[in-house]
This record gives sequence, C-alpha cells and structure tokens, in this order.
Amino acid sequence: MTHFINKDLARQFINPPKSIQQQLLQSGIIFIDFHQDCDYGNPNNPHVRKGRVKRSTPYYYEYLTADLYSKKGSFTIAILHRSPHEKIISLIKRLIESIEAIPPPGAIVPDGEPAHIDVFALLKEKGIKFLTKKSRTQKVKEHLEKYYNSPNLEKRRKWRSIEFRSWRSKTKSNFIDICPKKVHGEKRTIIKSPDWVIIPQKADALYKHRFCIESGYRDKHKFQIFTCTKILSTRLLVYLIAVLLWNYWQTYLIWTHISQIREAFTSRQQSLWFSITWIRFYLEKLLCS
Repeated sequence: MTHFINKDLARQFINPPKSIQQQLLQSGIIFIDFHQDCDYGNPNNPHVRKGRVKRSTPYYYEYLTADLYSKKGSFTIAILHRSPHEKIISLIKRLIESIEAIPPPGAIVPDGEPAHIDVFALLKEKGIKFLTKKSRTQKVKEHLEKYYNSPNLEKRRKWRSIEFRSWRSKTKSNFIDICPKKVHGEKRTIIKSPDWVIIPQKADALYKHRFCIESGYRDKHKFQIFTCTKILSTRLLVYLIAVLLWNYWQTYLIWTHISQIREAFTSRQQSLWFSITWIRFYLEKLLCS
C-alpha cells in the first residue's frame, strides 16, 4: 500500500509548474518526522503501536513522513507506516529508497529518535548530510563538562568531533560533529555530519524550521476524513487524501509567493474560488495521468 501511496505522491510532485518544483528543490533539505493517528479499537491490532504517554488512548497508527522544505512552503513526498516491532534503521532504509527517486536529498533533518549510530552510518554511506539533536548520553555529558562548563557558552560554541560507540549496533563506532546550545536556560546539543560545512547559528535557524512540521500535521488533520475503521489500508488511504489536499494548498501558497499576485485576490471569496480551481486542476491531472 505504501508503495502505491509514494508513487501517487511522486506523480503529484511532477505535476506542478517548473517554477514551483525549482522553489522546492532549491534547498534540497528534507524534514522527516513521525505522525501519530490515534486508534480506539482492539489493542491486539498487529499494525498499532503503544505509546509511553497515555492521553485519550495510548494506541495509535504511526507514519513516517518526509517533507521537502522550502522557505515559501513544504511538500510531503513520502509516507511509510511503522509496524510495532520494526527497527528504526530498516524504516530509514525504506524511506531513502522512496525519496531517492523524486529529488536526491541534499540533507535530512530528523527528530531525535532517528539519531542512531546505524542511521548515521547509512546516511554517510549514501552521501546524505544530516542535522539532528542528541539526548544527554554519557558521551554527550562528558563532552559538555570538558568544553562548556563555563557560563559564556555562546562565545565558545563551535563544532567538535565526537565518537559515538554502541556494542549492540551493527556499526560499533562513528564520528559526528556536536555543538551545544541553550534552550530556555538549559543545555541542549545538536549534531551534524562531519562533511557539512555550516556555522552553528545557521544550523540552529535551520533546525527551528523543523517545528513547522508539527503545525503541518495539525493542518493535515483538518483535511482528513473522520473514520472509525481499523483496516490499515483504509487508514492509509484516508491519510493519503489529506496529504494530497495539503500539498495542493502548499503549491498554491508557493505559487502566489512566486507570481506575486496575492494582492490581486484581496477578498476571501476570490481567494477561496481560486484555491478550489487550483486544487481541481491538479486533481484532474493526477487522476488522468
């Protein structure tokens, strides 16, 4: 099912005008993150994961999405379902296979969960740069105590190489660059691939854009159909429709920025009419291709 979903997303990415594609491919940066779709059915469902934090329900379907980042907007280019016992390295492998066919990614910015030593080795092997955060492991604590124990943290900030080791992983050791930063008065760390030349301030600004994905998930929920079905293929189809509509809306926003015609559509009725016409045009191209 995910194979056909990603084929539809690839077809959708090809359909917009070249100016929109160039705007999306300009940065070459892909944000990846997990999206949770709550489930209130049988907890023995083999496709449902159980979370640590119990809100309304601890059970949910989990999807890994890849968004192509642009300053004018973003575009979802791949969706994968994560099974309960699937390792993160196998999921990242499948994701790279899905996104390599659309645009070759220049850099991947994931959340802290994929920050695993095997994932770093895979991305280095593929020649893909990465920028992510790392939790306070023993190596990170030792690094912070050695170089950043003084109060003037901002003046001493720079990238330093550090070796991560894991005897339980396939890759036993790997070198990455690490740099601390202060978040609400507390020390946090960001890490990157050693071959990526970027100053810490630009890395901070780039990683901040990753949080736009969270608001994007809320917007996708607004496009999503409410359903009580427990069938995985149906849930994926419903989520695909929401993502397709969200992508159409993003391409519309990018196009208005590029062509600078936003002032021509001042009234809400005109803007709504134009966006519906825009979505209908791409739906026809998608379904007829």
